[in-house]
Amino acid sequence: MKYEFFSRDPRKVAKGLLGCKIIKEGVEADIVETEAYLGEKDPASHARNGKTERNAPMYEEPGKAYVYVSYGIHNMFNIVAHEENEVGAVLIRAVKPVKGLDVMKERRGLEDEGSLGDGPGKLTEALNIDKADNRTDLLEGSFRIEEGNLGEEVEESSRIGISEGLQHDYRYSAKNSVYVSR
Repeated sequence: MKYEFFSRDPRKVAKGLLGCKIIKEGVEADIVETEAYLGEKDPASHARNGKTERNAPMYEEPGKAYVYVSYGIHNMFNIVAHEENEVGAVLIRAVKPVKGLDVMKERRGLEDEGSLGDGPGKLTEALNIDKADNRTDLLEGSFRIEEGNLGEEVEESSRIGISEGLQHDYRYSAKNSVYVSR
């Protein structure tokens, strides 16, 4: 992958990430669900009220991790994506486990492969992604994103778990995947 891939409108990046691989510590998963978050004009975006210490990565170079803790419990993994002089990120909502299933099952305390990464908090636990990964360059190193091919139709719908911006279909998923979040 190249940095230019992430230097586009977050909606295009979110769609394009479907089928791409997340690789970390010998574990691998294919991205099957994403959500795009735009800049300060997006009422559901962390950037809606301007730059803060928490959302600062959204304003930085595309292609880096933006990891934050939701409700004091779950790590949420986003990839910074935006055009020049803009702000944005893509939330990774669900993955299909590919390699290292035993490790993912142990981390999650589960046996069901379908439940290992079918939600943003679940996938970060399975892939061992946490705040220490915030601002990691995702094009190099042992934690990275690699190109892939979805090979199936993309479904667009409204984002989940938000109270504003529901009118926008900025959630993208593999249409028939059993690995998407519920």
